Amino acid sequence: LALLSQLVESDLTMNTYLWTAALLACFLALGGLGHGEPIVDLCWMNITDSNLADKLEKLSTDIVVLNLCQNQLQTFNRDLLWQFDQMQELIIDDNPDLGFPPDGSPFLIIKSLTKLQCIKCGVEKIFNRSLKDLPKIERINLTNNRITDIERDAFNRNRELQQIDLNHNLLERLPNELVEGLTNLEQLDLSFNKKLNVNGDQPFLYSSTLKELKCEGCGFAVIYEQTFAKLPNLHELDLRRNFIVTVQSNAFQPISNLEKLWLQNNQLVSVYAELLDNDKLQLCLDNNTDQLLCEIQKIKSWQTFLCQNESQTEADCAQFTQPPTEPTTLQTEISVFSLNE
Repeated sequence: LALLSQLVESDLTMNTYLWTAALLACFLALGGLGHGEPIVDLCWMNITDSNLADKLEKLSTDIVVLNLCQNQLQTFNRDLLWQFDQMQELIIDDNPDLGFPPDGSPFLIIKSLTKLQCIKCGVEKIFNRSLKDLPKIERINLTNNRITDIERDAFNRNRELQQIDLNHNLLERLPNELVEGLTNLEQLDLSFNKKLNVNGDQPFLYSSTLKELKCEGCGFAVIYEQTFAKLPNLHELDLRRNFIVTVQSNAFQPISNLEKLWLQNNQLVSVYAELLDNDKLQLCLDNNTDQLLCEIQKIKSWQTFLCQNESQTEADCAQFTQPPTEPTTLQTEISVFSLNE
C-alpha cells in the first residue's frame, strides 16, 4: 500500500503496465479481491508453450485473475485452463506471436471467464468458433493486434458481451450483422482501423442496444442516410480524424438518442441544417474546412460547435460569398435597345 501511495503521489507519468503491476501487488498483499480469491501475476516469467503447463500445475484452481503478459506464448492449449472454473479475468498482453488457431477451432475453454484482454498479441482473424467456449464473457480487448477479418458469427455464442475493443487493427470491412444478437452490448471501439469503411449506402452495423461507437481515425468518407440508421440507441458516436467530405441529409435522424457526435478533423464543407439546430446534441466540428467554419459562424451560438478549446484560425469567408454578377457589355446594349423600342 505504501508503494502504491508513493506511485500515486509521484510526478512521473506511468504506463498501463506499471499501474497494473502496482495494483496487482496491492491486491496480492491484501490476499486477493476481499474474499480470499487469489490474483496470480506471471508477467515477465519467460513462459513459453513448452513450460506453460508446468507453471499452471503449481497454481490453485480457485484463481480469479491470471496475468500472463510479456511472455513468449505462441499457441494456447485450450484444455490447460478448463480446471480453473472460478477464473473471471485472463490477461495475456504483449505475447506478440500469440493468435487464435488458424483452423478456426476454439481459442480457450473457460466457462466462468468474464474478461479477456490480449493487447499487442498476434491475432489476425476471429473465426466463428474462436470464442465460442467463453459463454460468460462480458469484455473483450483485442487492441493493437493484426486483425484483418472477423467472421459473421464470431460473437454469436457470447451473449453476455457488454464491451468490445478492437482499436488499432487492420480491419477494412465488418459483417453488418456482427453484433446484431448481442443484446447486452453497449460499447464498441473500432478506432484507428485506418481503412475501415462501409460498402456504399448500406448499414454499417445492426444493434438495438449499442450506446457508444468509436471510429476515430477510420476511413469513412461519406455518411449516407443508412450508414448508422440501424443503431437507434447510440448515445455517443466518435468519427474524428476520418476523411468525411459529405454527410447526407438526415443521416443521423434515425438515432433519436444521440447526445454526442464528434466530427472534428474531417474535410466537411457543410452539414444539413437540422443537425445544427438540434439543441439536445453536443456536435463537434473543429478542424474541418474554412468553408464549413464560415457557414457555422452565421449561427449565433456557433462557438458551441468547437469543442477542443483550441484557438481557431481566422477564415477568409469573403471567398465563399458570391458577388453580384456584373452585366456584360452585350447585356447592357440589349437592355438599352429594349428601352428605346
